[in-house]
Amino acid sequence: MGALTAWLFAGQGSQRRGMGGPLFDRFPEHCAVADAILGYSIRELCLDNPGRRLSDTTYAQPAIYVVGALGALEAEADPPHFVAGHSVGEYAALVAAGALDFETGLRLVKRRAELMAQAHGGGMVAVIDLPLAQISEVLAQEGISALDVANYNLQRQIVLSGPREFIPAATTALERAGARCVQLDVSAAFHSRYMADAAAAFAPLVAGVTFLEPRIPVVSNVTAEPATRDTIGPLLAKQLRAPVRWYDCMRYLRAAGVETVRELGRTRVLSELWRVMHRDEPSVPSAPSVPSAPPAADAPEPLSALADAPASAPAVAAAAAAAAAAAAAAQPARRRQLRLSWRSPTRRLARWRARALAADRSSSAPRSSAAITACATPTSRARCSAGSPRRSWWCAWRKPA
Repeated sequence: MGALTAWLFAGQGSQRRGMGGPLFDRFPEHCAVADAILGYSIRELCLDNPGRRLSDTTYAQPAIYVVGALGALEAEADPPHFVAGHSVGEYAALVAAGALDFETGLRLVKRRAELMAQAHGGGMVAVIDLPLAQISEVLAQEGISALDVANYNLQRQIVLSGPREFIPAATTALERAGARCVQLDVSAAFHSRYMADAAAAFAPLVAGVTFLEPRIPVVSNVTAEPATRDTIGPLLAKQLRAPVRWYDCMRYLRAAGVETVRELGRTRVLSELWRVMHRDEPSVPSAPSVPSAPPAADAPEPLSALADAPASAPAVAAAAAAAAAAAAAAQPARRRQLRLSWRSPTRRLARWRARALAADRSSSAPRSSAAITACATPTSRARCSAGSPRRSWWCAWRKPA
């Protein structure tokens, strides 16, 4: 079996002014649908960011979804073998896989964003350079059981979520143990037990949606395994209160034979995590560390569950074989489409943007040292503003390449 490919879709924190670029001109009908559903211009929101609305969850999530979904439509001539999205990015991944149509996906994301924006009183902190098992041990020694894992991004890049009053003590203890901690600029404890009310309110909406069987395997944030048409809805509802198992999703893709990833939506957040995982773990895992069964519906996720979960090799092999067979069947049509599209204005503009970005990276113009050290990727550095207090989980990670 040859090398496989995967498309990745970033989540909240990747939004920025100018996102989407030429996609809005290329897909005017989709933009009109989005405007009608949202009640405002998606193009204006993404390109101009009026009133800094992209910093608001209510606006950020629909913007991320639309740009990701349009990016998938733009690239559909060369489909991947797998797709995966981080948090709200999973909705664009479902559109790319054919399990969800653009309009229905946007309606779901709009309501999801409203429910998450209504939650208050919690906070999140990125913990860098400590493995999950050690984080669990430190918090247990301090008697702190109120924090949950929100994002498991890398072995040594984990985001905790919970009531704000517990975060300072946890931060102090973890930093004393050798971690670097950055409190994130969020309004609530996302992806934790404290989002149970939002998940319960969201569940009836997804239950009323008829999902199609994905044409391409969609690796779920909740299980780190491909979802089926029957499990997509329940998993999307549970995702609001469950950790994003991104590290396990990447392990699944690597074990399935994926060697190349492409991040849609003109971001580099997840592809950077993929690169670092390859650098730190050069050997391909035999199977991902996913749980054999999900935890009880009303039980908080134990910190140690992510580190100690058993493997699931047969599911990896079956999904990889199915993906390879589907890709082989579609290859002749993709080649014809590529021959027709490689000279398109969109591709020329993309090459121009790439050259401009490369020139910007090589510029000798002075930058704020705070802005540079706060970011993990070259693209992040280029768009950070000096002294900006806003940081997301991926911007907080400062491990040198």
